[in-house]
Amino acid sequence: MGRVFYSADRLGYPFERIREICFIVPNEKLHRQRSRYPKMIFFLEGRCRVEAGIDFQQNVEPGDLLIFPQPSQHHYASLTTGQEAHIYAFTIFFCNSVAKRLQGSKPRSGPPRELHEMLQYLLSERRHIRAMLTSSTSALISSFRQEQDLVLPGYQLRLQAIAYSLLGEVWRKLSTPEDSTHVRKRNKTYVINEVKELLAKSLGSPITLAQIAWHVRWSEEHLSRVFKRETNLTVMDYLRTLRIDKARIRLLNTPETVSTIADNLGFASISSFCRIFKHIVGQTPSEYRENHVGARR
Repeated sequence: MGRVFYSADRLGYPFERIREICFIVPNEKLHRQRSRYPKMIFFLEGRCRVEAGIDFQQNVEPGDLLIFPQPSQHHYASLTTGQEAHIYAFTIFFCNSVAKRLQGSKPRSGPPRELHEMLQYLLSERRHIRAMLTSSTSALISSFRQEQDLVLPGYQLRLQAIAYSLLGEVWRKLSTPEDSTHVRKRNKTYVINEVKELLAKSLGSPITLAQIAWHVRWSEEHLSRVFKRETNLTVMDYLRTLRIDKARIRLLNTPETVSTIADNLGFASISSFCRIFKHIVGQTPSEYRENHVGARR
C-alpha cells in the first residue's frame, strides 16, 4: 500500500483510473504488487528493481516508464543495500476490456482507428522505456495535477485529454527511430524543446540565459523573444515553474525541510523560494505540505 496524492476515475475508455502515488520498498525485502488492470507507470522519483517473472527484470531510474499490457503480479526491490527505497509514480490503469477490443476488427477510419492503432502498439508487450519523462510529459503531468487541484467545470474532460496526450507522447517516442535525430531541422519548435530539455536537467544547478542561448546557438534576444511567444513565459520563469513543480513533489514525498528543498533546487534563499512558491501555487511551502499530506493520509 502507498499514499495516493492524486487520483482520477471515470475518464472513459480506454482508462480505468489514474493514480499518483508514493510507496516504500522495504530494505532487503520484496514489495509485492498485483494489478488487476493493464497499466503504464511513469517513475517520477526513486530507484528500484522490478521483477515480473524470470523473463522481465529491470533496474528502473527516475524518468523511466514501465508498461504492463495485461493484469500482472510483479515485485519491487531496493537497489541500495541497507536502505529502503521511496518510489513516487504516476500510473495510468487501462480498462480490462481494452485487450478484447484490440483483438477485434479495426475501426475503418477517423480518430477511433488511430486510438486503436496506438493502443495496439503500446500494449503489445511488456516494456521498459528509459528517459520517458521528457519536458513534454512532465508538463502534461503537471497540468493533470493543476486540474485536480482546481476542479473547474469540465475538468474531467481536461483530465481525459491530458491522459490521451501522454499516450501520444509515448507512442511517438517508441515509433521514432533513435538515429533519426541528426536529420531533424533545427526549427523554432525543435530549439524550444531543446531549451526545455536543458532546463529540466538544470533544476539543481545555477544556469544563466547566456549559457542557455550558447547551448542552442541562438542570441539571448532572439531566444527570449521566441520562447516567450511560444510558451507565454520567459525562459527563467519557465525554469522557476519547473523548480516549483519539483518542490511540490519533494514537499509531499520527502521529510526534507523547506530550507533544504530550496537549496537543492537552486534558489538563492529560502525567502526567495517561499515568495515564488506562493506566487505560483497560492500557498506557502509549509501550508502546501500540511494541507495536501494531511488531507490524503
